[in-house]
Amino acid sequence: MREFNIYHLNPEGLENKCLLMEFVGEINNQNVLKFEEAIKTLDERKQLDWVVFDFTDLDFINSQAIGYLLKLIKSSQNNKQEIFLAGLKGQVAEVVELIGIGRIVEIFDNPGQAIDKIKQELK
Repeated sequence: MREFNIYHLNPEGLENKCLLMEFVGEINNQNVLKFEEAIKTLDERKQLDWVVFDFTDLDFINSQAIGYLLKLIKSSQNNKQEIFLAGLKGQVAEVVELIGIGRIVEIFDNPGQAIDKIKQELK
């Protein structure tokens, strides 16, 4: 099992508009509070127009983390922010599909596709 980690990146050309968050490892009962803190931080950054969650290297997500994600999605809609998910696979993809998150946010095969869409919207 890989250690859970979160990386915050600002895609080139989208500084102060977009945040790319990469998640690595597993979000489980032992580290879900770290995920919750990252979500709370995003909720305070209302100036962002887009947040891309890169789950390419995420192997597992528990139900509590899904709850935090859904809460952020609802809050972002109120703040006129767009949330994109990218790189879903395995258990993470199954949970997201089962809950129907794809009906309320856009899902991309990889984060590059999400960033490209944002750049197209800015043209």
